[in-house]
Amino acid sequence: MAQLKPQESRTAAEIAVDFMILHVEGRLDEAGEVELIRWFEQDPSHQRLFQNAMISWWDLENQGLQPEIAELRAEALQAYGRASQQRWRRFRRPLRRAWLVGAVALGLAVAGLAAVLLRLAG
Repeated sequence: MAQLKPQESRTAAEIAVDFMILHVEGRLDEAGEVELIRWFEQDPSHQRLFQNAMISWWDLENQGLQPEIAELRAEALQAYGRASQQRWRRFRRPLRRAWLVGAVALGLAVAGLAAVLLRLAG
């Protein structure tokens, strides 16, 4: 089973969400189920918190199936793609210039080194 984070510094709601995620992802094995049951037995509100986390998860999953949400998601992905392309274009231009300047500088350095070596040899 995937390990839960230490419980001392976390709220019961956070722990409930962690258990819910393990359950939904199929990573809550037999030892994890025993740990979950022990956690339920510590406080009667723990089971309610876990159930609320599960209900919230199901609600979110069902929302994603609605056509309006799918359309909004597609629009958001397209907007993200356009923004990424614009950022990349802005980044590429200075990068090309930097490569060009570097190549010219390297060429001049090689030419200078060759001139020095020719003088020393001659």
